[in-house]
Amino acid sequence: MKAMCLNVWRLRGLLTALLIAFAFGAVIAAPGAKAAQLSDSTSAYLASHAEDAIHWLPRDEPALALAESEEKLIFLTLGYAACHWCHVLAQTTLKDAAVIAALDADYVSLRVDREERPDLDSHFREVMLAMTGRSGYPAIFILTPEGVPIFATGYLSAKPEHGNPGLLEILRGIADAWRDNGAAIVDDAEINREWLRDNAALDFSTISGHDDGRSGRIF
Repeated sequence: MKAMCLNVWRLRGLLTALLIAFAFGAVIAAPGAKAAQLSDSTSAYLASHAEDAIHWLPRDEPALALAESEEKLIFLTLGYAACHWCHVLAQTTLKDAAVIAALDADYVSLRVDREERPDLDSHFREVMLAMTGRSGYPAIFILTPEGVPIFATGYLSAKPEHGNPGLLEILRGIADAWRDNGAAIVDDAEINREWLRDNAALDFSTISGHDDGRSGRIF
């Protein structure tokens, strides 16, 4: 189990064995709530991606509720305005037509400005370190509709490069695995969550929501 978790970064192929997770308390947004667009954001970093071909949403409760109601996986990326590789990712990998199609078909795509949400940034930095043995930006996570992380990585090209898998094959592989047997992914993730807690030295019970009144899960 430990070997599987520590070698997440180097997994190849469909990555269906990558099942590292932990539990979050879920709070569903009020019925009828509409997910905000990035153009509505006070973050210049998020607003700069409002016209991207990918249908980005900010991390808010309506967006999380959308993922749950449509039973779609969540693609979440953390970055910030001065991050060189965040801009490289945006202008290369996330401009790839096949990557865009995969995200729009099977994922709810969320962007987080680490400078606007230091609580999320701190938490996911620890998760990234535990899952991959490294941290940095951009930080990419794939989560279940309920917010259970099942994959983490830094910058990746759209196609395999320098011994790393391509983001496209990861997106397609995890989406296929989720469609085929999503329940097994969640079940295995529950088995692995204690490993993550022990090895990341994280106390998830103390994590609170955003201090602007958006109560709920940290992710």
